[in-house]
Amino acid sequence: MSCFAFKFLARGALGPISGFAWPQPKIGRPGRWIESAHPLRPCSSGIHACSAPELAHWLHDELWIVELDGRLVEGIDSVVAERGRLTKHVEAWAGGGAARFARAARDHAAELVTSAAKELQPLLLRCIADASAHLPRGSTALAAYCAAMTVARRQSGMRFDEEAYRRERAWQSSFIVKDLKLELPAN
Repeated sequence: MSCFAFKFLARGALGPISGFAWPQPKIGRPGRWIESAHPLRPCSSGIHACSAPELAHWLHDELWIVELDGRLVEGIDSVVAERGRLTKHVEAWAGGGAARFARAARDHAAELVTSAAKELQPLLLRCIADASAHLPRGSTALAAYCAAMTVARRQSGMRFDEEAYRRERAWQSSFIVKDLKLELPAN
């Protein structure tokens, strides 16, 4: 039984790691099905996609809705399927959504930093400055990562708080869903 998920790709519907050129939808019809040539292995083989709560972990130039089919396995912040096809390009992401998201991620982290201990403020403000530096370059993924890392260091400075990091990534994913009014088709 098929299901729908999200997939971030490089400009031109290219796999950011594989360089694979995904067949794109044409005239309201989904792209051609792509099948994994190897057994499913997260981070190695299969069609990788994500659910709405995982979006912030996979940011890239283009956001697509992908239909998955066949066997599915859970990956790290992802789902891996035997086959998949692109069904719809989320134009709002490239049409200003990515920039709004990057600013919101930075602003949210900056807001949370104000409640940190005073001795941590200089370090955390440098982290916010790092996130800000990526905004004019359009480096959405780096801005969001720097913002999440700032929040992960809010309590202790250099110690990484994985729970805080994951909560911030969840907040970021939620922002994307709300801002772009994302909905997956019913199965």
